[in-house]
Amino acid sequence: DSGTLLGLVRDGKLIKGDNDIDIGIESSELIRFLKVYEDCFINKYNHKKYYYKNRVYKVKLFSETHKKSIDINLFYKNDDFFFCPQVIYNEIKKSSYFLRTIRKISTIILEMKSNKNIHYDKGLIKYFVKMGFWKIPSKYIEKTNFIKIDEININAPVFKEEYLTERYGDWRIPCKDWVFCRDDGLFINNP
Repeated sequence: DSGTLLGLVRDGKLIKGDNDIDIGIESSELIRFLKVYEDCFINKYNHKKYYYKNRVYKVKLFSETHKKSIDINLFYKNDDFFFCPQVIYNEIKKSSYFLRTIRKISTIILEMKSNKNIHYDKGLIKYFVKMGFWKIPSKYIEKTNFIKIDEININAPVFKEEYLTERYGDWRIPCKDWVFCRDDGLFINNP
């Protein structure tokens, strides 16, 4: 999903400098994913669950030995779309360096205090963030097939080029200053 899919389709590899691997799954697959995590990855990766409105919307896998974290984004079906919440840090004017710094430090501290779960709509953290969400047409999540990258089969949307166009516009040309909550064509930042 996201930048990971973009890099694999456009460049045949992960995007240089991207600090995570993005995987999207239907929310109904969470239990199955956690079972696979316990069976295969629990000794290699730690994890945190991210909640919004008492629903898990992301599981982040991270490790001291692996450079990239893995974000498992959970998509919830509603009619002809799938939705996945995402955090948007409340905008503070560029001229207010002090406030931006305080916000960033506070958010990091609040996330670090949480060993396994982060609830973005509870406690102090809700004052530092707002939520937006991806609204993805069902055909991109329900209709998938495998693409082969470096001898590895990766499940991707059947209409991957159309999907990437809706998300990134002209995705074939790299964009250095792309910001998901501003530029993503399938992201809604004022739910």
